[in-house]
Amino acid sequence: MFGSWEAFRLRSGTVFSTNVPTAAERTGDFSATGLPTIYDPLSVDSGGVHDPTVACPRTAFSGNVIPTGRINPTAMFLLDFLPLPNSTSAADNFVKATSTGGNIDEYVARVDQTLTSKSTLFGRFTFWKLLSLAQDPFGTGLCKDRCAETARARAWRSATTASLVQTPLPTLT
Repeated sequence: MFGSWEAFRLRSGTVFSTNVPTAAERTGDFSATGLPTIYDPLSVDSGGVHDPTVACPRTAFSGNVIPTGRINPTAMFLLDFLPLPNSTSAADNFVKATSTGGNIDEYVARVDQTLTSKSTLFGRFTFWKLLSLAQDPFGTGLCKDRCAETARARAWRSATTASLVQTPLPTLT
Protein backbone atom coordinates (compact mmCIF):
# COMPACT_ATOMS: atom_id res chain seq x y z
CA MET A 1 0.00 0.00 0.00
CA PHE A 2 1.23 3.50 -0.86
CA GLY A 3 -0.10 6.96 -0.11
CA SER A 4 1.02 10.50 -0.90
CA TRP A 5 0.02 14.09 -0.33
CA GLU A 6 1.27 17.06 -2.31
CA ALA A 7 0.47 20.64 -1.34
CA PHE A 8 1.17 24.03 -2.87
CA ARG A 9 0.41 27.33 -1.13
CA LEU A 10 0.78 30.72 -2.77
CA ARG A 11 0.09 34.16 -1.36
CA SER A 12 1.27 37.22 -3.19
CA GLY A 13 0.49 40.90 -3.00
CA THR A 14 -0.64 42.75 -6.06
CA VAL A 15 -1.78 46.28 -6.83
CA PHE A 16 -5.31 46.62 -8.18
CA SER A 17 -5.95 49.82 -10.12
CA THR A 18 -8.94 50.98 -12.13
CA ASN A 19 -11.16 53.98 -12.76
CA VAL A 20 -14.24 54.60 -10.63
CA PRO A 21 -16.77 57.43 -10.99
CA THR A 22 -15.87 60.65 -9.19
CA ALA A 23 -18.34 62.33 -6.80
CA ALA A 24 -19.34 64.74 -9.59
CA GLU A 25 -19.80 61.96 -12.17
CA ARG A 26 -22.05 60.08 -9.72
CA THR A 27 -24.47 63.03 -9.84
CA GLY A 28 -24.35 63.27 -13.65
CA ASP A 29 -21.79 66.10 -13.86
CA PHE A 30 -19.27 65.34 -16.63
CA SER A 31 -18.18 68.96 -17.11
CA ALA A 32 -14.60 68.40 -15.87
CA THR A 33 -11.82 69.05 -18.39
CA GLY A 34 -10.83 66.06 -20.50
CA LEU A 35 -14.10 64.14 -20.22
CA PRO A 36 -15.97 63.19 -23.41
CA THR A 37 -19.15 64.95 -24.45
CA ILE A 38 -22.28 63.23 -23.11
CA TYR A 39 -25.18 63.15 -25.59
CA ASP A 40 -28.87 62.82 -24.81
CA PRO A 41 -29.81 59.35 -26.13
CA LEU A 42 -33.41 60.51 -26.64
CA SER A 43 -32.31 63.26 -29.04
CA VAL A 44 -30.99 61.04 -31.86
CA ASP A 45 -32.80 61.76 -35.12
CA SER A 46 -32.24 59.12 -37.78
CA GLY A 47 -34.43 61.00 -40.27
CA GLY A 48 -35.66 57.62 -41.48
CA VAL A 49 -32.15 56.58 -42.56
CA HIS A 50 -31.23 53.05 -41.40
CA ASP A 51 -27.62 53.03 -42.61
CA PRO A 52 -25.08 52.40 -39.80
CA THR A 53 -22.40 54.28 -41.74
CA VAL A 54 -24.41 57.54 -41.68
CA ALA A 55 -24.00 59.70 -38.56
CA CYS A 56 -27.31 60.84 -37.06
CA PRO A 57 -27.65 64.28 -35.49
CA ARG A 58 -27.90 64.33 -31.69
CA THR A 59 -27.87 66.89 -28.91
CA ALA A 60 -25.35 67.08 -26.07
CA PHE A 61 -26.59 67.57 -22.52
CA SER A 62 -26.35 71.23 -21.51
CA GLY A 63 -23.02 71.90 -19.77
CA ASN A 64 -22.24 68.18 -20.13
CA VAL A 65 -24.45 67.49 -17.08
CA ILE A 66 -27.11 64.76 -17.12
CA PRO A 67 -30.28 66.02 -15.38
CA THR A 68 -30.87 64.19 -12.08
CA GLY A 69 -34.30 62.98 -13.22
CA ARG A 70 -32.72 61.22 -16.22
CA ILE A 71 -30.28 59.09 -14.18
CA ASN A 72 -31.49 55.51 -13.86
CA PRO A 73 -32.31 54.59 -10.22
CA THR A 74 -30.73 51.15 -10.64
CA ALA A 75 -27.47 52.76 -11.75
CA MET A 76 -27.60 55.05 -8.70
CA PHE A 77 -28.12 52.04 -6.42
CA LEU A 78 -25.18 50.16 -7.98
CA LEU A 79 -22.88 53.15 -7.52
CA ASP A 80 -23.07 52.52 -3.76
CA PHE A 81 -21.04 49.35 -4.35
CA LEU A 82 -18.15 51.28 -5.89
CA PRO A 83 -15.74 53.32 -3.77
CA LEU A 84 -14.86 56.93 -4.42
CA PRO A 85 -11.49 57.64 -6.06
CA ASN A 86 -8.47 57.50 -3.74
CA SER A 87 -5.96 58.80 -6.30
CA THR A 88 -5.78 61.98 -8.36
CA SER A 89 -4.49 60.10 -11.41
CA ALA A 90 -6.66 60.53 -14.48
CA ALA A 91 -5.81 57.07 -15.81
CA ASP A 92 -6.40 54.98 -12.65
CA ASN A 93 -8.13 56.98 -9.93
CA PHE A 94 -8.58 53.99 -7.57
CA VAL A 95 -5.56 52.03 -6.33
CA LYS A 96 -5.48 49.34 -3.64
CA ALA A 97 -3.06 46.63 -2.54
CA THR A 98 -4.74 43.20 -2.49
CA SER A 99 -3.60 39.60 -2.23
CA THR A 100 -3.98 36.73 -4.64
CA GLY A 101 -3.17 33.06 -4.55
CA GLY A 102 -4.64 29.92 -3.10
CA ASN A 103 -4.09 26.32 -2.12
CA ILE A 104 -3.68 23.16 -4.19
CA ASP A 105 -3.78 19.71 -2.55
CA GLU A 106 -3.50 16.27 -4.13
CA TYR A 107 -3.96 13.00 -2.25
CA VAL A 108 -3.13 9.60 -3.77
CA ALA A 109 -3.70 6.12 -2.35
CA ARG A 110 -2.49 3.04 -4.22
CA VAL A 111 -2.72 -0.68 -3.56
CA ASP A 112 -0.85 -3.48 -5.38
CA GLN A 113 -1.79 -7.04 -4.44
CA THR A 114 -0.50 -10.34 -5.77
CA LEU A 115 -3.47 -12.69 -5.66
CA THR A 116 -1.76 -15.76 -7.13
CA SER A 117 1.44 -16.42 -9.06
CA LYS A 118 -0.50 -15.56 -12.24
CA SER A 119 -2.88 -12.80 -10.97
CA THR A 120 -2.18 -9.29 -9.69
CA LEU A 121 -4.57 -6.56 -8.67
CA PHE A 122 -3.91 -2.82 -8.76
CA GLY A 123 -6.06 0.08 -7.53
CA ARG A 124 -5.53 3.82 -7.16
CA PHE A 125 -7.66 6.69 -5.88
CA THR A 126 -6.67 10.32 -6.48
CA PHE A 127 -8.34 13.35 -4.91
CA TRP A 128 -7.40 16.88 -6.02
CA LYS A 129 -8.71 20.19 -4.72
CA LEU A 130 -8.05 23.82 -5.59
CA LEU A 131 -8.99 26.79 -3.43
CA SER A 132 -8.43 30.32 -4.74
CA LEU A 133 -8.47 33.40 -2.55
CA ALA A 134 -11.46 35.66 -3.05
CA GLN A 135 -10.63 38.96 -4.74
CA ASP A 136 -12.65 41.89 -3.36
CA PRO A 137 -10.50 44.96 -4.10
CA PHE A 138 -13.34 47.40 -3.35
CA GLY A 139 -14.14 45.76 0.00
CA THR A 140 -17.85 45.95 -0.79
CA GLY A 141 -18.86 42.33 -1.26
CA LEU A 142 -18.87 42.75 -5.05
CA CYS A 143 -15.93 40.50 -5.70
CA LYS A 144 -13.96 39.97 -8.85
CA ASP A 145 -14.80 36.26 -8.63
CA ARG A 146 -16.58 35.57 -5.30
CA CYS A 147 -16.29 36.70 -1.68
CA ALA A 148 -16.59 33.58 0.46
CA GLU A 149 -14.53 30.42 0.62
CA THR A 150 -17.53 28.12 0.26
CA ALA A 151 -17.98 24.74 -1.37
CA ARG A 152 -18.96 26.56 -4.58
CA ALA A 153 -15.64 28.41 -4.53
CA ARG A 154 -13.63 25.19 -4.46
CA ALA A 155 -12.73 22.90 -7.32
CA TRP A 156 -12.72 19.25 -6.30
CA ARG A 157 -11.83 16.36 -8.59
CA SER A 158 -11.26 12.68 -8.01
CA ALA A 159 -10.30 9.69 -10.12
CA THR A 160 -10.30 5.95 -9.49
CA THR A 161 -8.34 3.36 -11.45
CA ALA A 162 -8.26 -0.42 -11.03
CA SER A 163 -6.90 -3.32 -13.04
CA LEU A 164 -6.64 -7.07 -12.76
CA VAL A 165 -3.79 -8.73 -14.66
CA GLN A 166 -3.84 -12.47 -15.31
CA THR A 167 -0.93 -14.20 -16.95
CA PRO A 168 -2.01 -17.02 -19.30
CA LEU A 169 -0.56 -20.51 -19.24
CA PRO A 170 2.76 -20.89 -21.07
CA THR A 171 1.26 -23.32 -23.61
CA LEU A 172 -1.90 -23.12 -25.64
CA THR A 173 -3.55 -26.52 -25.85
